[in-house]
Order: sequence, then structure tokens, then C-alpha cells
Amino acid sequence: MSLLTNMQDCKWRPQRRMVINESPYTGRRQHGTLRFHRWEFSVQYATTRGATALAKRAALAALKGGDVAFNFRDPSLATPQSGYLGTALVNGTPTGYTVTLKNVTNNTLIVKAGDYFSVEYSSGKWQLFSAAADATSNGSGLVSITTHQPIRGTLTDGSTVKVKDWFVTVTLDGNEEFDIDRRGNLILPPLRFVEDF
Repeated sequence: MSLLTNMQDCKWRPQRRMVINESPYTGRRQHGTLRFHRWEFSVQYATTRGATALAKRAALAALKGGDVAFNFRDPSLATPQSGYLGTALVNGTPTGYTVTLKNVTNNTLIVKAGDYFSVEYSSGKWQLFSAAADATSNGSGLVSITTHQPIRGTLTDGSTVKVKDWFVTVTLDGNEEFDIDRRGNLILPPLRFVEDF
């Protein structure tokens, strides 16, 4: 997809979310913050023209102002520090801050602290995690990875996991905006994508 190319800068962070609960009996409100809710990305694209500009405009229009999700990744972080290039499957049902994987190479460093990996939570939809510590597989091809983010929703046994070339499913936050100058250059402001979860 053309939204994965021509990136000049990609900044991303975990999004915090304010939660307000109001008692139906007393009317009192309690405020809280979810430490991690989902990922958000701010992407600056290079100015493009010609066929490249047309392809990018078409890709933005296809997002329908955030109604349509797509799979995104930061190409600069697609290869893990660990050097592990294989895929894996979820073992069991993850909860809390731990995901156990199966079908990885035995006795191998799978992720280093700070590496990213994604889990397919629905057909073609990916949830993104970052490893909180190094994780090495055992002699049976199992590895438990501690994550910075809590497990969100239900991940099932056998779900596909990508350590290299991971994806995260996102939507455009707000409407697509762009300018076309007199030379036909497509100029995009920074675009904000949020994890579709």
C-alpha cells in the first residue's frame, strides 16, 4: 500500500485514555486513567508528484475519513534487534502482560527488550506489542514474552504472530487533508493513525 512508502518521519506512542464513572445513585464521579489503551502514530510523508501522488491520494480516499482500517508498520523497526526472522503461534490464551509463543526455533533469542511483534486477533487484523525484556525459547520451541502493554481483548491459541515485518491495524484519525501546489506536488500535513481496537 502506498501509505507504507515515502515516510519522512514516523512518531508513535502508547495512547492514554481518561475514564469517568458516574454513580447513578449519588451522582459522584470517579476519574481514572488507563495507562495504555492503544497505539497512535503521527506520520509525515515526503512531498510527491505524478503517479506516486495519485496513488497516495487514492489510498487516503479509500480510508473514508477513518471508517476503513488498514495494516500499517514503521519500516525502520520492521526487523527485530534479536535478528529472529521466523513467525510463531500463540500458545494458550494470553492474559495480563505475558504472551507465550509456540513453534519458534529451539533455544533461540526471539525478542530483545524493545522489539515489537504483532498478533493476529481477527482475520487480517493485528494487535501490536512491545517486549519488556529479552526472551529466549526453550528446548521445546516455546517462549514467554513479557510485554509493556496489557493483553487487550481475547487472543486465542494458534493465532499467528509476526516478529519480523509486523503489522498493526489502524484507522485514520480525522479526515484526509492535502494540498496540491501549482507544480502538481501533493503536500500532506502530518497524518495521525490510531490502532483499530
